[in-house]
Amino acid sequence: MALAITKDNWAMLRVPAGRFRQFMVHGLYPLSFVVFVGGALALWDRLDGVTIGIGIVLVTVPIFFLLERMVPWQERWLGSKGDVGVDIGLSMLAIPAGVIAEPGVQLATIALAAALATGDEVLWPTTWPVLAQGVLAMVLADFFRYWLHRGLHRVPALWRLHATHHSAKRLYFYNGARIHPLEVVLSALVGSPVLLLLGVTPEALAMAFVMGRVIGRFQHCNLDIGRSWLDFVFSSPRNHRWHHSMDLDEASCNYGGDIVLWDHVFGTFYLPRDKEPPDQIGIGPMADFPMGIGGLLLSPFRWSEIERASSASTD
Repeated sequence: MALAITKDNWAMLRVPAGRFRQFMVHGLYPLSFVVFVGGALALWDRLDGVTIGIGIVLVTVPIFFLLERMVPWQERWLGSKGDVGVDIGLSMLAIPAGVIAEPGVQLATIALAAALATGDEVLWPTTWPVLAQGVLAMVLADFFRYWLHRGLHRVPALWRLHATHHSAKRLYFYNGARIHPLEVVLSALVGSPVLLLLGVTPEALAMAFVMGRVIGRFQHCNLDIGRSWLDFVFSSPRNHRWHHSMDLDEASCNYGGDIVLWDHVFGTFYLPRDKEPPDQIGIGPMADFPMGIGGLLLSPFRWSEIERASSASTD
């Protein structure tokens, strides 16, 4: 007889208080960078970086599914709340959106770079180790991602797109994929042209992609991760939870995509020591915001209607 998987079954995976749990809370995050980025470097001459990055995405799905049940940050965030299918659907729609937008941007930029070129010299440090090139590509790309993300919160027309992402009622390892396809297209237009004009190598972009997959898998995870210096470098679970606060003024922080360097530079980094991030997240003022995939896709174009419905339901 097959064993039915219930909440009680998963509770058996919970790691009790003790040294092993402390190791997971404080060691899992830094160790993952050593394992996955170190593993990528070891495989670099055998596989291309994009293949390695996609492999990390696929391998970490079942790993993080189990880890969230072993050391969860919020018990009530465990289990689908009707959001998993929506997040998977949006991630599937993001693939063609990105595939359509990115090659067009890259081809136009390459043509512009060729027209502007006066010799064989490029500004990109092609002789650097691939890991250093990947870090540089991430830092430069994140500058533009930072300002786009900040604009997505501050410009009303852009917020209507980005609200899809903030509609999540809980954070777990996969809901970083909850993004409107039009935001995916917009993101493809930002950052890549400058990197290509600088002569960035495919290897640098691939390494940045690999590191970004590790960072991104942790960014939204429901794992009990201890405070560490990594919170001040990467867009980590601890600092990114503040960005998803239901208080939109409080959420105006930690805009970095992979790193929080530019949040430090421009004064938007927020990680108080005296309190924990909120566990109530979402779009506070809009109680009637749609949660189905069809409603989310149409929400930027039905914004006024959703606002009126939300106001009526709270009166």
